[in-house]
Amino acid sequence: MSDIQNEIAREVATGVTSEAQWPELQMLATKAEERPFPLHALPDIVREAVMEVSASEQAPVSMIVGAALAALSVAAQGHIDVAIDDRSHPSGVFLVVIAESGERKTRLDSIFTSAIRSFEEGQRELMKPEIKIYEANFAAWQAQKRGLLNAIQRAEEGRKKEGSVGVDVLKNDLRMLEKDEPERPVIPQWIYGDSTPEALGHALVNSQKSASVIASEGAIFFGSHGMSADTVTRNIGQMNELYSGSPLVINRRGSGELRITGVRFGMFIQLQEAALNDFLKRHGGLATGLGFFARMLIAHPVTRQGWRLHQTPETEKREAFNRRITALLQRPLQYLKNGALKPQRVELSPEGKLLWVDFYNRIEVSLRDEHSEADIRASANRAAENAARLAALFHVFHCTDLDQPIESICADCMRRGEAVSAWYLSEARRFFNELAVPASLKSMLMLEGYIVQNGASGIPKNQVRRNKRRFNDINRLNQAIHGLVSLGRIREVVVNGINVLQPNPKILQNQNSATPTPILPTLPTPEPKQGLEVGKIGEVGVGANENGKTHFSGNGQGDPVAEPGKPKKSTAKVRIA
Repeated sequence: MSDIQNEIAREVATGVTSEAQWPELQMLATKAEERPFPLHALPDIVREAVMEVSASEQAPVSMIVGAALAALSVAAQGHIDVAIDDRSHPSGVFLVVIAESGERKTRLDSIFTSAIRSFEEGQRELMKPEIKIYEANFAAWQAQKRGLLNAIQRAEEGRKKEGSVGVDVLKNDLRMLEKDEPERPVIPQWIYGDSTPEALGHALVNSQKSASVIASEGAIFFGSHGMSADTVTRNIGQMNELYSGSPLVINRRGSGELRITGVRFGMFIQLQEAALNDFLKRHGGLATGLGFFARMLIAHPVTRQGWRLHQTPETEKREAFNRRITALLQRPLQYLKNGALKPQRVELSPEGKLLWVDFYNRIEVSLRDEHSEADIRASANRAAENAARLAALFHVFHCTDLDQPIESICADCMRRGEAVSAWYLSEARRFFNELAVPASLKSMLMLEGYIVQNGASGIPKNQVRRNKRRFNDINRLNQAIHGLVSLGRIREVVVNGINVLQPNPKILQNQNSATPTPILPTLPTPEPKQGLEVGKIGEVGVGANENGKTHFSGNGQGDPVAEPGKPKKSTAKVRIA
């Protein structure tokens, strides 16, 4: 502890900063905190890899999970569609992580996609002879076409002068030649990085029909020309079609329209908050209206910068994860005669269907409450579908013999999908609520949180300026200080000639007093088949206690499991003051 911190602590100990000297504490805001991610809901190999990477990289857990789920989506989405009632849904997921520079986004991408990129490179190497043959055949075909076109032109000119009748024969030869255009080999590409939405559509014409955008600097995607005002509607529509597996209509320059069917697609975008805010400022209303963000599993993790002391990495668990990813990639994709991808249509097991229906119904009922999911209705409406997609991915990865047809999606994987989808729904609520917070209030919330986290008895003002980029601007910092002081939440004092920001002691008493807000209401649970325990998976679940309160139990991060009939204490939603 530094001298100034010792001096601050001494003042507190001697009563100089006693509660009696503080003005009445006024409420600042209701702040939704990030819920711990339910790690126990992940399949064993995925969870163990995530925990191993977390130990060494020390990035936010939800960022690491996002990278792992993105890789899983790339490898499995081409093999399975999930069937519910009379509808089929693709299994690919769209993920967005909002994180600042320095959070190791690129590093996490490289860890979890290494097997995919290595396999892709190997496949391209194997195809080199085939590609060379195609290029030679295509060059010869082009030469024949040019020759016929030139001959037709000369014959047309001759017919005008001499009445030549050879033109019709040449035109028929050209029509026959068009039918014999060499078929371009399907280029293996599972991952697209810096492609704009427009370029992505053109790339899918000549590549395999299962792929994902994985971009660790998503500003390239959201800030691209493809997201400019004149094309944003078309490209958001294209992303929505990729999510749903609908046919794509691509406008090819000089060649008219091309219809692409049977595409399965995923997305993992990591970007800074400033880039996302800029996109929302320009196109937020349109993107929301078109349901662009409703389809996405959004995470906005709290930074761990400043706490990531060096750890020597272990690789055993991530290598096991990558071996399973490679095995999925080696499993041949199935295609129809027209080139459309043909994933296997797989239904939920009877037990899994009971769980999914209960989850769906609880979400639907929650939409009646204007204080619950009503403010994020679009995301809530997609939660059950995303739960089924995640269950399908988990089932292929965790429960499937890859040499055999895929069996019905088990209840265990459905529980896992529900727990993960419910967590992302809580993050969506937090994200959309924060969008409505004015910048000045955001600054006050951020400053107070930093003071409380880093110095319960007080923190030097200059330390805030050094360590929080948002407050490099002294005017912004002073405005936030003034706002908090006026509410009796902090005060600025001088200790040994140094300006110190001290939190009101009542804030420290209140910050852990709240209990979680239930995510979903509880409905009468369908009678399960024998042996089925609804709403629980190992040590994590989305269930209901005896009082009808929905709660999670366990999270894989050392948090206690709830006692029977009691929700676990949490800081999932905290009312400051």
